[in-house]
Amino acid sequence: MLKWLIWLGCLGVALLQARAWRRDAARADRLAASRPTEPPKITPMPRVSVLVAAWNAADWIERHVASVRSLRYPGVQYVLCAGGPDGTYALAEKAMAGWGVLLRQEPGEGKQRALRKALACATGDVIYLTDADCILDDLSFGLVIARVAAGADAATGRVRPPDDDLARRPIVWCQWSSEYYAHAHVGDEESGLQGANCAVARSALARAGDFSADVATGTDYHLARSLIGAGVAIAVARGSAVVTAYPARLSEYARRQSRWLRNLWQHGWRSGDTPMKQHAARTWAVGAVLLGLPLGAPVLGRWALAPWFLMVLHGALSRMRYLAFLARAERRSVPIAAWVLAPAWLFVDGWVWTRSLADQLNAAAREAW
Repeated sequence: MLKWLIWLGCLGVALLQARAWRRDAARADRLAASRPTEPPKITPMPRVSVLVAAWNAADWIERHVASVRSLRYPGVQYVLCAGGPDGTYALAEKAMAGWGVLLRQEPGEGKQRALRKALACATGDVIYLTDADCILDDLSFGLVIARVAAGADAATGRVRPPDDDLARRPIVWCQWSSEYYAHAHVGDEESGLQGANCAVARSALARAGDFSADVATGTDYHLARSLIGAGVAIAVARGSAVVTAYPARLSEYARRQSRWLRNLWQHGWRSGDTPMKQHAARTWAVGAVLLGLPLGAPVLGRWALAPWFLMVLHGALSRMRYLAFLARAERRSVPIAAWVLAPAWLFVDGWVWTRSLADQLNAAAREAW
């Protein structure tokens, strides 16, 4: 009986995946056909202040500054608050060579207070936020600014990994494909901000309290909730994706994902955002079941392994579907190593999600960056 139930379950999973892929293939083709290739024409062109908080960003800061300086958009003001024991400030000073505004970020100051200092120097009608490990380009920058210039109070794009990392690290494909798939299925408005690639009208930022609140972690989440609480809708800038660093090691990935999930829960709890809390709770629950159910099989019986197996099968096939969706939408060739790693990445995420729950329950690790 159990064997037949598993077979029927496998058939159901296969049919579900086939139906999902038919929808995904059509969506991927539409994305590929509609992808912009030239920066939009923006009229009028508001003055834009690019604000960046950089701490221990020596590996990227020179390339980042060069990318901002190479933007063709007129009237860009660059305000960088840099610091850290790795020499980030000195490298930034050399790269900027008197161009823009360079502030020193002090130890313990944190991203929120660094952005507060930078905002005090900003003269733009639009505030563009990005990170020191991001490489800006005219297309992605212009698409985000165009949404605000057209009347949106806030707009957000997305990020993508460097081509060099895609060529050398299958782990990056697994990370990018899940993010890409999720972003491709949002509507014209978002509930959050991609802090590495977003813009806010100065007046809207003021209504949201600027950066006056002290936020230890999750500054992007806090800003998004503050904007929405002030009645500001966050528009999606489709086709905008700046290059940024993705974790190259599992330890880095685990730390970042744990922090993101904890931010969802903590900021959702403080702001009363039930969907945000539910998303974090569901993710934690899936991770706990994925890793914990096999361990409980001796007590629960072998019947418990049937739903676990079907969940793993569905999750593994979904990861491969996300990768196929990315390949089709971006017209990219995915290396074999990434196809092999994609199904197993489900267990990596299960471990990461469970670790995040443990961090949330541990008062000492709850606010860890």
